[in-house]
Amino acid sequence: MESNKNYYAVIPATVRYDKNLTTMAKVLYGEITALCNEKGYCWASNSYFAELYGVKNRTVINWINSLINGGYIKTSIQYEEGTKIVKQRLIYLSNVKIDLEEIQCAVPSENKFTTPVKNNSQPSENSFTTPSEKSFTENNTVINNTVNNKKENIKRKVFDYSDNEQLRQVIFKFIDFRKNIKNPMSEYAITLLLNKLDRLTKSEETKIEILNQSILNGWKSVYPLKEEVNNNAGNIRDDKQSEDNNEWNGTVL
Repeated sequence: MESNKNYYAVIPATVRYDKNLTTMAKVLYGEITALCNEKGYCWASNSYFAELYGVKNRTVINWINSLINGGYIKTSIQYEEGTKIVKQRLIYLSNVKIDLEEIQCAVPSENKFTTPVKNNSQPSENSFTTPSEKSFTENNTVINNTVNNKKENIKRKVFDYSDNEQLRQVIFKFIDFRKNIKNPMSEYAITLLLNKLDRLTKSEETKIEILNQSILNGWKSVYPLKEEVNNNAGNIRDDKQSEDNNEWNGTVL
């Protein structure tokens, strides 16, 4: 996405004075309003915002989730036709009331720029007919703070976890594997899984190998690669057995 757009960012009072939002979450909201100015929605990735503000992807995810929970934005995930592969995430502004005087004060008195009032109003979802949307066979599901659809929440959780498409697909395969062995994962269990992967390694390639190792061996959880532990293989088996025994007692994922 092209950076440094010359659009004005608008942060209404409801956002500015929301004590549940961090200062940077409010700044991010303003950035989203500027990017929405062009087409009525924003398609910037977590990596784009992370690079823009010099923070980690997880930090951006927290900002976005706080804006979703506050009802200020909503997101829609688009998938490759007939697959679970995420093609694009779109961010829309929710129907936040913006004071006209705020916008007029933010815009210079010279008539060089167009007041962004209309562009910052949330258009009807049914009015979007972008070419990419027409090609999808399944309806796009808008995720907001009231959505309780477990399947969509899990997809968003995995999508937010990493921009590495191969890693995302292997995570989905592990979730499907758990479902096939009659031990489906809850949303909380998936959060524990992702956190454990982060503790085991920072390398996305290694995370992929770890997940494949668990699928290959029929393990319900994830463990260090065998070649990395050498003589500690017995400890891994003991840990695995202990975790499997306690899994549904809520002690592990």
